Amino acid sequence: MSAVTLAQIRARATPQSFARGEAYYRNGAIFDTVKRGNELEGRCEGSEYVPYHVRVTLDEAGNIKATSCTCPYDWGGDCKHIVALLLAYFHEPESFEERAPVQDTLMERTKEQLVTLIRQMVARYPDLQALIDRPVPGQQPAGQPLDTAPFRLELRRAVRSFGEWDDRTAEQTIYSVADAAQHFEAAGDWRSACAIYQAILEECLIAHYPLDDEGQYVLALDSVLRRLVKCLEHDEIAQDDAARRAVLDRLLDAYIWDIDMGGHGLGDDVMPEALLAHARREDLPAIRERILDAQRRKAQQPYAKWGVEMYEDLLIELDALENVDPEVTLQRLREQRLYGLLFEELLSMGRVEEAVAVVAEHLTTPYERLQALPMLSAAGHEDIAVRMAQEMLEKQFDDRLAHWLAERYSARGDLQALFALRLQCMRQMPNEVYYAALKQAAQAVGTWETVRPEIIRQLECSQEFEVLTRVYLHDQEWDAAWDTLERIPQRPGQWMSLALEVADRSRHARPQKAIPVYVTCARRAIDRRDRGSYAQAAVYLSFVRDLYRQLGDEKSWQELIRGIREEFRRLPALQDELNQARL
Repeated sequence: MSAVTLAQIRARATPQSFARGEAYYRNGAIFDTVKRGNELEGRCEGSEYVPYHVRVTLDEAGNIKATSCTCPYDWGGDCKHIVALLLAYFHEPESFEERAPVQDTLMERTKEQLVTLIRQMVARYPDLQALIDRPVPGQQPAGQPLDTAPFRLELRRAVRSFGEWDDRTAEQTIYSVADAAQHFEAAGDWRSACAIYQAILEECLIAHYPLDDEGQYVLALDSVLRRLVKCLEHDEIAQDDAARRAVLDRLLDAYIWDIDMGGHGLGDDVMPEALLAHARREDLPAIRERILDAQRRKAQQPYAKWGVEMYEDLLIELDALENVDPEVTLQRLREQRLYGLLFEELLSMGRVEEAVAVVAEHLTTPYERLQALPMLSAAGHEDIAVRMAQEMLEKQFDDRLAHWLAERYSARGDLQALFALRLQCMRQMPNEVYYAALKQAAQAVGTWETVRPEIIRQLECSQEFEVLTRVYLHDQEWDAAWDTLERIPQRPGQWMSLALEVADRSRHARPQKAIPVYVTCARRAIDRRDRGSYAQAAVYLSFVRDLYRQLGDEKSWQELIRGIREEFRRLPALQDELNQARL
């Protein structure tokens, strides 16, 4: 018997996906359901002409282990099609045709039968021919390099002929070809595996690449880059200068590509460290020339500063490996006005006064200070860093810099300074978070009783009624919060959002005030006329029921829910959601 439960299915999806999946199941969108061992399969009619293929893998205990669907959904949890298949299995397990696992079925066939089957598959799906054309371990003569042409052809077709934004063909092909390389690894043929990984990068690191809003394409390339780095750890590659240099070239290709494309995170925690770790002294001039060329090209593009700095960072590391005179490095940084890197270099050399002078003269924005001052503090010069942060905040307030300075004051136990900073923050950027922090800091130095009235007056004078409402909520002054809420202009949507927040935070203390807000929100949700909104309306009405019961007014609740059910009797999906919530 299956261990899959309704609660388990619901927990794996968002409320919207579950509601829509339930509707799909009830409307009969699931068909061709099959159970192969511990795998469930089915097709689901959706928004596309071709139905989606859904698969669920169960563990030995019958619980859900993994799920997949050919739809483009990628917003967290199982999609509605997976939900629909799981609901079909939960309610009608007998509708799933029992079949043997694919591997068992294939093992029972003869070689001739398998060849015939494969020919039939290729005839129906010609793209499968690419898999047959791939070299396999042990196929090529000893000592002969692997022919990567079939893999390259696959990659070119996938990368250069991609479809719409939700087309995942490119990264799926990358993973598939990389999987083929790992079969060569398993056979101990690291040279061939390395050739395949290099081919992937050579074909895929091009300026025109698939739309990649979700970052999946870069993630696929990242997995290949890491496997290529692993190849350098094997003697077969590391001790062959030509092979090693070829790998270094591909790593450098990846590093340059990522910077030129704006920094997608390709090899973030392995590059350029892996490149430098495996480069020998005789390799460094060629690496330097390529980086300088890439830096020159980058400098001619708009918004180039970040990329130029990234290249310069690598050049600094090359300087150290080649024992370049530090003054040459510093002068190059000055000429390019790369003052952040100049500061870091001076600080690492122990030339603190010069480093501080660079910060004072050139790193004059809050963002630049926030990059430099933590490094100055970590190097043992916290007093200087704190002073420079204070000076910056006096000229230009910045939330992030204020947060860093507050952490330093807390670590040093400087309660008076922390209080003064919290007061400055509240005055500059009034909000509940700063209010709570100010309250804690003022109480620590015994000034809260005099500071709070001043803050309230400031908010009143500046008509910061939204902030003042949340301040009263924070202090659990419920009536004051509701009264202040009424003073806020009722702009569509925005006011109701705050009213809902006030209701949520004060409902147990002021149920009479919260009930009308929840009823209004429930009606607005119903008016949107979709399943997910009906589910949300049921949540709001559950709060109303509980609050009426808290007041001991069951009669008013029954009148309200009967009226809503009658008013919307022609909305079966809403009625179903109310039934599920037992309303």
